[in-house]
Amino acid sequence: MNAAVTRRWSIAKGDQREAERARHEFCADLTGSVAELFDAELIFGELVANAVKCARTSVSVELVIHRNATLRVIDDGDCFDLKAIGPKPYYAIGGRGLYIVRSLARRLTVNLSDDKCEVTAVLRL
Repeated sequence: MNAAVTRRWSIAKGDQREAERARHEFCADLTGSVAELFDAELIFGELVANAVKCARTSVSVELVIHRNATLRVIDDGDCFDLKAIGPKPYYAIGGRGLYIVRSLARRLTVNLSDDKCEVTAVLRL
């Protein structure tokens, strides 16, 4: 059995530059078709951008590659309810990102515990 590969990033609240750097490193760690890589990058971008914007202090991002590629984003901001994610009208100001993420990920879960919001996406790679 192959060993798991794990990468971690820590990003301060509002630090979009560090989020961008982490996204580039994340993409460099992946293999797959062009479409799979595009979807994975979009998922990373949406989840991390939301977390960096909503966190009170910081965001922890983890990529685990073992059989599947799993992206975990944890922040200390407000969480969201997966049941509330749905298609939005084209003229809506926001709210489409999580719907797209849920559509592109193999699986998307959200857990709220100890004042932390943990979002896990299993990528289609």
